[in-house]
Amino acid sequence: MPKYEIMLVVDGSIEESKATAVANDLKSILKKSTDLKLEKMGLKDLAYPINKKSRGYYYLFNFYNEDPASIQEFRRVTLLKKEVLRHLIINLEKDYGYKAKTNPKKIVRSQFRAERYKRIKEQVLAEQEKIRKERDNTPVKLTDV
Repeated sequence: MPKYEIMLVVDGSIEESKATAVANDLKSILKKSTDLKLEKMGLKDLAYPINKKSRGYYYLFNFYNEDPASIQEFRRVTLLKKEVLRHLIINLEKDYGYKAKTNPKKIVRSQFRAERYKRIKEQVLAEQEKIRKERDNTPVKLTDV
């Protein structure tokens, strides 16, 4: 069962109770999820203005979910709600970043590429050595100098 993390930024110009109500409405969409935790991170200044807003309420959702339809519904509803400034949905089970090093499929692929690179490098070095020997064995003519 994949683990998800959602960061939500709600408009900071509305009251805190309304922002919490928006977050709870969105939480109700994820009712099929297990181990759902909603962490309120508070009102913070944004790094840059979003829709001419400079402050926002931050909320963090952590949960396990097997139903991708609920994630799509969450995304759809957040895009429709004008109080939501930004959202970011992260599947923590995906193999990217540091987890790519533990993915056996990617390890095999990287080993194959390393072996291929080594073979090509050996061929190039052998050809360079052959050219160097031919160059050293050719007699130097006085007209060449």
